[in-house]
Amino acid sequence: MVITGCGRCDIRNIGVYVARGSRSAHEVMRRIASVSSTAGQTIVIVLATLVVFDLLAYLLLPGTIGVAHFAPAYRHSRELRDGSLYAPEGAGRYPRYYHAADGMLGFDISPRTEGVARISNDQYQYHIFSNDLGCFSHHQRADYETGRPYVYFAGDSFTWGYAAYASKFATVWEKLTGVLAAQCGVTHTGQRHQFDKFNRVIQAIGVMPAVVVVGFNATDPANDAAYPHTTIIDGYEVDTVHVKDQRLVRADRSRLERFVGASVQDVQRKNRSTRGQVVNFFKVYSLSANILNRVLRNGADVVRRMTTTRSSSLTERDARSEFGATLYTYFTADDTRNRYSTDRRADANKAAILRWRDHAAQNGYRLIFLLIPWKDHFGDRTYFAQVASWMTANGVSFIDLTPVVTQSGMSRDQLYWQFDPHFNEAGNRMLGTYLAGLPELKPGAVKMPTPVTSSAAVGSAALRR
Repeated sequence: MVITGCGRCDIRNIGVYVARGSRSAHEVMRRIASVSSTAGQTIVIVLATLVVFDLLAYLLLPGTIGVAHFAPAYRHSRELRDGSLYAPEGAGRYPRYYHAADGMLGFDISPRTEGVARISNDQYQYHIFSNDLGCFSHHQRADYETGRPYVYFAGDSFTWGYAAYASKFATVWEKLTGVLAAQCGVTHTGQRHQFDKFNRVIQAIGVMPAVVVVGFNATDPANDAAYPHTTIIDGYEVDTVHVKDQRLVRADRSRLERFVGASVQDVQRKNRSTRGQVVNFFKVYSLSANILNRVLRNGADVVRRMTTTRSSSLTERDARSEFGATLYTYFTADDTRNRYSTDRRADANKAAILRWRDHAAQNGYRLIFLLIPWKDHFGDRTYFAQVASWMTANGVSFIDLTPVVTQSGMSRDQLYWQFDPHFNEAGNRMLGTYLAGLPELKPGAVKMPTPVTSSAAVGSAALRR
């Protein structure tokens, strides 16, 4: 029997073809099973390897300093649980409880505390702490009561230290000169806050510093116009002053507390969810998962660098608050460059500087202001022209660091954090080395301290009036 259209095909040939097809399908299925088995075995081996790697890393890795910059929660289960690592919406990104509310200053560094700070898009993490005076320093109050001469460093976040303690510019200066340093900068402050804290610290120590070095930043006029502008709610740093219609507006405290409280509860709710617990488990215990997460984030950072031309500024970062714009929009960094000498919004800052100048003259210590350029102002040698002109006219000693930074032989990217306007560790070390070479800050120029008199604190009270 011949099938029409098949030619030489017959029923027997069809059976052969079917049999051959069946054997081919079976072979394909066998190979698929073999590949699946091999893939399964590979996956098991990889997972087992990762588990062993994570176990050994967790048990044997000597400290977390080597992985802190990409794994902020690794081996920090307590800090992750109590909210010390991640701030809720509406709060500053500093460790919970590192700052404390203060009736006069608004807020200050808590004495004898510690935490973990994260900066530059969470790419860098380091240990922070404070002494019994509420300063980011290893030295305690007793170290300054021994009669040794010391130099007091004041300022905002640049002075406080956007770098590990050993790399802070005041620490570098102290190591190179051998002179005792009182490192009492407080982030998010201007000269009014800094001068009040200075008076408090020297009253506690009982002896005057030989020299006071104050870091001046482009945001200081805004800080001083709004001072006191920040408090602590539930352990987090929260601004109490915002800007609406170009005016400084003080927020209702109870409303702030409700807003921050709701944000904290939202974070806690996410952490208690099944997904949150699983994610947090890997954050704390799995180094391999943290490495994978950093690789993925690095890829996202590459895209961000391609689409972002400026560093993240405080003004852009914080202006989303429902209470109004950040206080830094009241008198911006551009205003400091273009309007400092004539704009009345800078008057509070000028008054604080003049008060400090008079206090130094009355109490026999040398006062030096450091004009510190932001990342976005790198290379702009005229940025502080108006500030420098005003300080010169009013007998205020200062050093404009803009040309110092430009002539350091290092590029902007080498001196500043990638996603932050502050000096990185290399920038801090550069500045510390420069200061150590200044004649007025060398050991021979730092004289013995003098006792603090009862009238020394008058400047602080007068400034508050």
